[in-house]
Amino acid sequence: MRLVLCCLVAGALAGPSAAQSPAWSGTWFTNEGVLSLRQDQGAVEGTLGEGNARRTLEGTASGKALSFRWRAGNREGEGEAQLDASGHGFTGRLAAGGREWRGWRQDPKATQGQPAKVHGYWRTSWGMLQLEQKGNAVHGILGAAGWTGVKGEVRGRRMTLQYRGPFGTGEIWAELRDGGKAAFGAAESERGKWSLIAQRLEGHARDVKPKPGQIVDAIGSNRLTYHVRVPPSWKPGSTWPAVVILHGSNYASRPYLDTIAGRNGIGERFVVIGIDGEQWVHDSPPDDPRHNYTYVNWMGKSTYEGYPNTERESPALVADLIRELKQKLRLGKVFVGGHSQGGFLAWFFPMHFPDLVDGVFPIAAGLVIQNEPDVFQGDELLAAQRRVPVAVVHGEHDEAVPFAQGRDSYERLIEFGFPAARLFAAKAPHAFVALPWADAIAWLEASSSDDPAALLAFAEAQGEGRERDACAAVLRARTMKLTPELEQRAAAVMARIDAAAGPAAARIAQAMAGAGDAPWIDEFLAFRERFAFADAAREVMAGFAALRAQHEPKARELYRAARAAFQAGRRDEGWAKYEQLAAECFASTHYARVKRWLAER
Repeated sequence: MRLVLCCLVAGALAGPSAAQSPAWSGTWFTNEGVLSLRQDQGAVEGTLGEGNARRTLEGTASGKALSFRWRAGNREGEGEAQLDASGHGFTGRLAAGGREWRGWRQDPKATQGQPAKVHGYWRTSWGMLQLEQKGNAVHGILGAAGWTGVKGEVRGRRMTLQYRGPFGTGEIWAELRDGGKAAFGAAESERGKWSLIAQRLEGHARDVKPKPGQIVDAIGSNRLTYHVRVPPSWKPGSTWPAVVILHGSNYASRPYLDTIAGRNGIGERFVVIGIDGEQWVHDSPPDDPRHNYTYVNWMGKSTYEGYPNTERESPALVADLIRELKQKLRLGKVFVGGHSQGGFLAWFFPMHFPDLVDGVFPIAAGLVIQNEPDVFQGDELLAAQRRVPVAVVHGEHDEAVPFAQGRDSYERLIEFGFPAARLFAAKAPHAFVALPWADAIAWLEASSSDDPAALLAFAEAQGEGRERDACAAVLRARTMKLTPELEQRAAAVMARIDAAAGPAAARIAQAMAGAGDAPWIDEFLAFRERFAFADAAREVMAGFAALRAQHEPKARELYRAARAAFQAGRRDEGWAKYEQLAAECFASTHYARVKRWLAER
């Protein structure tokens, strides 16, 4: 109170120009967090944000302008801001050349006039907001997951909503600005206050109506936004295969569509669909909205126990939308791919939703723990996972997600017996356009065919080093009804592969039955990648499985002990455990990756 009185007295004594100076004191909400300021005449100080991102500010106010220095830990910089005409909003920069810094607080005049029209969809920093309005009363749902209900009223251009969800209750207020296309406000509860930014969603159809050869924007029943491009020859009621693409972090799926559709005739053969993440990047511009997916806490069908209220993160939401589009668009086969963050998400589909997809192509990504093949149980699920062809796409010079991560993920598929698995490596960086994703789609198309003659033609075309592809195609063809001629062709392919595999199989089997050490293990791993499903490999594969059963329990203990040591900072102990595992448990599921880590340390 003393500070406020001092400011008022100082203003009264300073004359007309000082009395008209804007007051910066109070709580502001900004796109960089909550801003708390105290102003004493021209001196201003305060804080921005909280936790490790908290900045302290000291500066000077002159008229509508504020200039200041800020400090956060060992970082510091200069910033500036300018009040708008209302005195209840500002724009500025926290650093020279940085992105726009925007702030706001409630404008008393915002409640004047007729209730603004807020009906429809809004992207918000808390998720998609769907509102229905009757007069000044509004209600709706917040978040693509549908967790949170809202109900309230509109006065003038300010809406005030009470929210209730699994994370608690509270109040949201937001005032329409920028001609009604955006709204700025805050969410408040007993736990604190947070900035809220909203952007009116425009141009997205509720019931998608495809236009041949063009991209159409739409929104699904679960409030995920998506984009569809159908082939030029598409007609309503026709059935087409689809390529679904998931974008990278802080990006959007629509820019991928034209690139995909324009490569190798993909846009002539496939419906191409891009699905955006449910988290809107709230400072992205209206004409270039960016998004993110969520999945780190989603455990799905794995043996891990999930966290409460995480069952509606991106894996479930995207799966729901794919199911919806399969019906609406009469989709045939569906291949799901993703780049970077979207690639990590794509891995969820063969592991948790194998009956929903016909192939996947994760790009510049890797397995997260809840997608590792060894965290699933149940013969039916395991068999369904192994029916899905997986094309792993990665650049050897990836500067964002190391190539080793993609290679390791591919090797885990081989380790756990996925027949149709292939690594599409390239001497390329992280960028989507530089990677061989089009080749991966063509491979998925061939590997997942329902035409046994086409599958056998594909198998017959596979040369040295591609025996795994050939075997997988024959195995798939043999699940169908084969004519005597086709069975003869299938037998010929397998006989050719057996001839190539036989000598190595005999040599490895003899070595495996010999001394207890394992100089043969690396040869076996290379053999398994090529010939695991050949008839000639059955004996050696069975012998290795028996040895694995002996090695696996101890390997599991050593692996866990090593990880615990690394997490505790005892690196030498961790590496020693890995060395013991590689020496004593070479038939375990951990051996290949541990040996590589030892070589790369």
